[in-house]
Amino acid sequence: MSYGQRRVLLLRNRLVLPNGTSLNIAGSPGIDRAGYSGISGKVNEHLGKMLGAALFASVFIAGAEMIYDKDSQQNSDNKNPSDVAAESTARSILEMGTRLMNKASDIQPTITVRPGKKVGIFVQQDVVFPFPYFE
Repeated sequence: MSYGQRRVLLLRNRLVLPNGTSLNIAGSPGIDRAGYSGISGKVNEHLGKMLGAALFASVFIAGAEMIYDKDSQQNSDNKNPSDVAAESTARSILEMGTRLMNKASDIQPTITVRPGKKVGIFVQQDVVFPFPYFE
């Protein structure tokens, strides 16, 4: 799945008949009733989760900025233990915020297709029945 995708793409490999026999139809795509490839459904792009993670990450970044003031730390050559601790804590918080943002941007959209939706099959090769089939 990727952003902008609005249809679930299907491939069928085997057709099972009601009498239990099966036919190989390898690589035949599923189509909707209008003949378009794939089937449509309700798209959830998880915008709420992404926005929440972005806000949460920005809190981490703002906290790191408040803990560690780069301007006052760069002027001194000799750092005391509290400055070193503040700097390493700020770096850890910034890395955590960056990881949160990366995870949030990796959330893929979800397409939900209602149960029982009719799907067709576009068979791309000849289908040879082993015997006459009557329903």
